[in-house]
Amino acid sequence: MTTPAGAERRRRRYLGVALQRRLILVLAALEAVLVAAFLLWLRARLGGLAEALAFRAHPPPGPVAPLFLAEIARAAAGFVAANAAVLLAAAAVWERRVAALRRPLCRLLAAAGDLDLRPRPAGGGHEALELAQVWLAAERARHRRVRELVAGLAGAGAEDCARRLAEIEARVQGPPRSG
Repeated sequence: MTTPAGAERRRRRYLGVALQRRLILVLAALEAVLVAAFLLWLRARLGGLAEALAFRAHPPPGPVAPLFLAEIARAAAGFVAANAAVLLAAAAVWERRVAALRRPLCRLLAAAGDLDLRPRPAGGGHEALELAQVWLAAERARHRRVRELVAGLAGAGAEDCARRLAEIEARVQGPPRSG
């Protein structure tokens, strides 16, 4: 039996697609608010500076561009600091979500690695945990099938046993995969 090309390719599943979507929307909205606040604050500061310079009887000696650039630099530093704070908060939310999914998934896979294939409550109701439960059920059925096939070898002779073992291996491994 052959399978169509790419049929066995695993589909990448992302943890927390809904959370990612919400975080992106919140980050985009916050970025728009920060840009608007930055521009309004910068306009007010530069307008105040220009007004102060315009109504002086004696303008300051030298160029005034460094005064404007200093105001722009202060505003940009505040903008960058606010962006960094928002990104750190989003990263903390994301890390908590991933850790909450990773813990039960790691426990389930560690138990399966120890051949403890008993059903367990998934917890969390996330797609990755549900897929792990489906995989665990398939492994449990496969393990049961191997035990039944090996139990059938109990009364067989040496030659018959070798032939039946080859049949068992072929059944357990499934049909050869085409590349």
